[in-house]
Amino acid sequence: MPKLRTFEIDKAGVIHVIFMGGITSNDRIIYRFNNKNEWSKPQTLERKGNKRFGNCLKIDGDDNVHVIYRVQKSRSNALSISRDPAQLCYATIKNNKWLINELKSDTGWYSTMAIDKDNIVHFVYICTEDNANKFVALS
Repeated sequence: MPKLRTFEIDKAGVIHVIFMGGITSNDRIIYRFNNKNEWSKPQTLERKGNKRFGNCLKIDGDDNVHVIYRVQKSRSNALSISRDPAQLCYATIKNNKWLINELKSDTGWYSTMAIDKDNIVHFVYICTEDNANKFVALS
C-alpha cells in the first residue's frame, strides 16, 4: 500500500500526486497525474537502491511540478535508520523528463516547501548536524 501521499491540483484541474511505493517495499518516490479521469503511467524518481522518504509536491503559478524528498543511504552496521546519512533532493519536470538535484548532504529531515508569487521555491528542513531549522530559496 502506498504511503506518504502528497497531491496538488493545477489550474487546468489536473491532479498531480507523489507517494512512496515499490514492488516489495515503500522505498521509491512515484509520480502520477490524472487528466480527464485517466491516470498516467507511474514515473519513478531515481532507482539507485537507496531509501526515499519525506516527500512534498507543489505546483507553481505556471503549473510546473516541484518535488522534494530525502534519500536515505543505508549503512549495514547502523543501529537506527535515523543515524544513516541523508540527502535532500529537489526534482522538477523539464521537457517531459525529471531533473533531479541533490541540494544538501547529510540533512533533509522533516523537509517541506512553498512557492511564492514570483515562482521562487523555498525549502525548510532540519539539519542533522545541529538539529537547527535551515532555509533555502531557489531562484
